[in-house]
Amino acid sequence: MPSKPHVYVSERQLKYGRYVRDGNNERKFENYTHTRLKTSDGQPVPMVHVMLPSQDKREKIHGDKAHSFGLDKNGIDLDTRRAYIQVPAAKVYDVSKGAKDSKGRSKMKVIYIDDKDARFNVYFEGQKTSDGRFDRPEKANIGVKELQHVFPSTRDEVKKLRTQKTQDKDGPQKAQSKERKPPAQEQKKAPQTQKRDSGISL
Repeated sequence: MPSKPHVYVSERQLKYGRYVRDGNNERKFENYTHTRLKTSDGQPVPMVHVMLPSQDKREKIHGDKAHSFGLDKNGIDLDTRRAYIQVPAAKVYDVSKGAKDSKGRSKMKVIYIDDKDARFNVYFEGQKTSDGRFDRPEKANIGVKELQHVFPSTRDEVKKLRTQKTQDKDGPQKAQSKERKPPAQEQKKAPQTQKRDSGISL
């Protein structure tokens, strides 16, 4: 049976709510919820804001196939703005294995999409203009295939992004030195690499 469409995200890309002031001016955390959908017991469906990878990261993952949002009707370059989609919290799962945080939770998440024809609104962050006001970029609307060219949707794409991050952090000299390891040293460490790479699975 084919796997459901899915994308991978890191814990850092997820926002479950925000801090607000109540009637007594007390600061409290408020979960994001759907404006219309209700749970079986009549409560609003909990939602998660999922931050999109930057255009630079999308190109590192997907190359020329990376999705571009282009300009909106006001001429705002949407690819330069921070953006997010909303998904039900119940659709965000820990990967079965892999790196854990200090609380034992997986740092890598997978979002499953039940409907292959699903559509997603993409909301973009406004920026302050020269007159001191914030502009209001138009939201975009994309399908599953486009979503899978925004986020990594395979283990290889996740590894490609991680490898690129390591190269960017280490610089070209360290990256080259890692490629020039003696064969015996590579063979010795191969089982560890295989075990780590197999951590992202459905």
